[in-house]
Amino acid sequence: MVVSDQPPPAAAAAGPTAAVLDALACGVVVHDARGAIVYANRAAERFLGASADRLRARLPLGKLWAAVDGDGRPVPEAQSPAMAALRTGKPVAGRLLGFGSADDRRWAQVDATPELDADGQVVRVVVTLADARQQHDMARQIAKLAQLERLRQLGEMAGGAAHDVNQTLALIAGHADLGLRMLEEIPDVPIGLRVALQTIAQAAMDGGETIHRLQTFGRPDPDKRIETLDVEPLLQHAALVTQPKWRDRPALEGRPIHLTLETDGSPAVRGVASELTEVLTNLIFNAVDAMPKGGTIALAAVRHGPWVELSVTDEGVGIPPETQKHVFEPFFTTKGERGTGLGLAQVAAIVERHGGRVSFTTSAQLGTTFRVRLPAADPPGPRSDRPRPSAPGGAAAAPPGGRRVLVVDDEPDLVSLAETMLARAGHRVSGVTCAEAALARLAAEPFDVVVTDLSLGDGMDGWELAKAIRARHPHVRLALATGWGAGVDRVKADAHGIAAVLSKPYRLDELRAAVDGTP
Repeated sequence: MVVSDQPPPAAAAAGPTAAVLDALACGVVVHDARGAIVYANRAAERFLGASADRLRARLPLGKLWAAVDGDGRPVPEAQSPAMAALRTGKPVAGRLLGFGSADDRRWAQVDATPELDADGQVVRVVVTLADARQQHDMARQIAKLAQLERLRQLGEMAGGAAHDVNQTLALIAGHADLGLRMLEEIPDVPIGLRVALQTIAQAAMDGGETIHRLQTFGRPDPDKRIETLDVEPLLQHAALVTQPKWRDRPALEGRPIHLTLETDGSPAVRGVASELTEVLTNLIFNAVDAMPKGGTIALAAVRHGPWVELSVTDEGVGIPPETQKHVFEPFFTTKGERGTGLGLAQVAAIVERHGGRVSFTTSAQLGTTFRVRLPAADPPGPRSDRPRPSAPGGAAAAPPGGRRVLVVDDEPDLVSLAETMLARAGHRVSGVTCAEAALARLAAEPFDVVVTDLSLGDGMDGWELAKAIRARHPHVRLALATGWGAGVDRVKADAHGIAAVLSKPYRLDELRAAVDGTP
C-alpha cells in the first residue's frame, strides 16, 4: 500500500455533493491511502455510532470498524472490509456486519471499493453501508428452520431406536428398584450392595432422561406449568441439586470448587421452574468441567430494566476460538464419550422458548461467563391454599385389598416386571401381550385399571385399545406406559380417556401413582 505524504483533502465531498450524500439512507465512508477517514455522511454516523468529526480523528481503523459477523463473532481489524481493500487493492462486497452493543445492534451490508492510480496503487477506499436488518433476520430464520429440519429428520430416524432403548432401560431401572425394595426386608445388608443397586437404577433413569431430551428437543412440554418465579430460590435450588458435581467429586479429585450466589433485590421471571433449573444446572456442569484445577463458580441475578440477567461465571480455561461458534449446536461436544452435546443446545432452546436469549464471553485468562436474559416479571404473590383438582378417573388411594390391574405389553419381560411391582404394592395383577387378549380378559372379568403400551406388535395398537375400552368399559382407569412417552400427544391422550402417561423407564413409585391416581 502506498502512503501519501499529502494531508487528507479538507474539502472532500464538499458543496452539493455532500448534501446529496447526507440525504442517502446508505452510509458512505471515504478513507485515504493512509487509512484516515476524510468523509462520512450522516447515515454512516448512525451506523458507526460516532460523529463525522470523531470518525475523521480516528487512526488507525481498529475501533472504528469494531463489528461482529452474522453469527455474533468479533471481526478482527485486519478482516474488516475497509482494511482488506486498503491492503489488497481489491474490492470487498456483501459483508454482513453488526455494529454497536448487543442491546443496540445495527446490521449493515458493507462494500469496500478501492480507487487505484495509474500505477495500480490505492488512492482511496469508498465504503458503503446498507441497512441489512431484514437480511440478517431472514438469514437467522433460514438457519433456524434448516436446523429444525435436520433435527426433525434425526428425530424420525432415532425414534424407533429411542423406543427400544427405553424398553431396555425400563427393565434395568425396574428390577434395580425391586431389588432395593427387597433389601429393605433383609437385615444386615452390605452397604455396597445397596449403593450398587441405587447406581444401576439412577444410571438407567439418567439414560432415559437423555432419550427424553432427544425426543423433545426444541418442543415445549404441554404439561409443564408457566408461573411467576422468584429467581433467588431458583438459583439456590440449582446450586443444591448440583452439589455432588461441583463440591463433592472435585474435592475427592483434589481440585476444590467453591460456589457463590448473589442477587440484586428479588428479581422475578415468568417460566417453567423445571426447565429454568435445567438451564442453570447445565451451565453449572459446564463450569465445573471447565476448571480442571478448581476455582470458583459465581451465580448471579441482576435486573436490567425489562430484563433479568442470570449469569454463571467460572475461572476456567475458556472456550477456544475454533469452538465458540459451535457452542449451542446440538450434538457438538468437546467432552468425548462423556458428553452428549445436548446440554448447551438445550439451554439455548429453553431460553428461546421463554422469550429470552443466551450469550457468553470467554478468555483463557479470565474464564467464561454465560448470561441468560429473560423478560422480568412482578414478584409472585402469596401461594393459594386451594386444593388442586384430582386427576380424572382416579381416586386418592387404593381401596383395601388393592385394585384389579390389567397390564398390556408386547414384551413379556416388561409384563412380568409390572406384575411384580404392582403385586408388591398390594394390587391384584394380570398381564397379557396383545390388545385382543386384553379385550377378551376385560369381557370375562372386571378390572379397575388397564396399564398399556402403545406399540403392541401386530394387530391393534394402544390408541385403538384405549378407544375400545372407553367405549365398552367406561369405568376403567387407563394409563399409558410407553417408550414413546416423551413424544405422546397429551391432547390425543386426553381425547382417548388416558388418565396417566408414564415414560419408560419409570420407577416403582411412579407406576403405583399412575395406577392409584395419586399425584
